[in-house]
Amino acid sequence: VPLRTYAGFEPWIDRIRAGEATVLTAAPVTRLIPTGGSAGGSKLIPWTSELAAEFTASIGAWIVDLQRRCPSLRDGPAYWSISPQGSPPSGGAVPIGFEDDTAYLGRALAPLMATVLAAPACLRGIDDLAAFRHATLRCLLAQRDLRLISVWNPSFLTLLLDHAQTERERLIADIRLGGASGLPAHLTRSARPWLRADPARARELEQSDWSS
Repeated sequence: VPLRTYAGFEPWIDRIRAGEATVLTAAPVTRLIPTGGSAGGSKLIPWTSELAAEFTASIGAWIVDLQRRCPSLRDGPAYWSISPQGSPPSGGAVPIGFEDDTAYLGRALAPLMATVLAAPACLRGIDDLAAFRHATLRCLLAQRDLRLISVWNPSFLTLLLDHAQTERERLIADIRLGGASGLPAHLTRSARPWLRADPARARELEQSDWSS
């Protein structure tokens, strides 16, 4: 397959979305994975069983190496964000994206990672970007012992941190009282275990210096 821009591949991607087989890959495309890329809008990457195996193998080696170098990573929650936020494009014969980012890790790793998630997967269903950032930060700041952050794009994290500065008081209030202001009602039930009131943690955050 020659090197091309995404626009060069898009006609073939459209054929895959319509259900045509063996367009870009010999193996069946089980779903299309949305990615933001470095420019332009959302792009769709064909996901096959072979790609899934390669992804799991590389992530597995990375996680094992991390935990050997930093054993304390195993003792606290982690935040994983792989897919871009927001609803993926819909329509077509091939499913688009995963409901839960831990699905990228494969059957062996996904159940283990799901037990230490610092924020619920359902937050990806928030369409409003500001509300998504707020709910995500509210979950992360509630964690006293957050050990790992893995994001799909460095600017994703810096924009989160900018939101933390501008919405500090509202974030602390949410942690003190419970819940997350702006969280859509249909997601509240799924996210409830991450949104418990914690006045003691709120006091710690009030006394901390966020300027750094």
